[in-house]
Amino acid sequence: MLAAIDRMLKIQERRAKLLGLDIPVKQLVGGEVTVTYSFEGVDLGTLR
Repeated sequence: MLAAIDRMLKIQERRAKLLGLDIPVKQLVGGEVTVTYSFEGVDLGTLR
């Protein structure tokens, strides 16, 4: 029984390779990032 399961998994792996299902997909990431800082309780004039 375990041998049959092992054989089935090997067949599925081989089929996935033949069909190219395991090829990594490149992803392009883009866009803008906006950062806003908020200082509470600090006088920014005294820091200069």
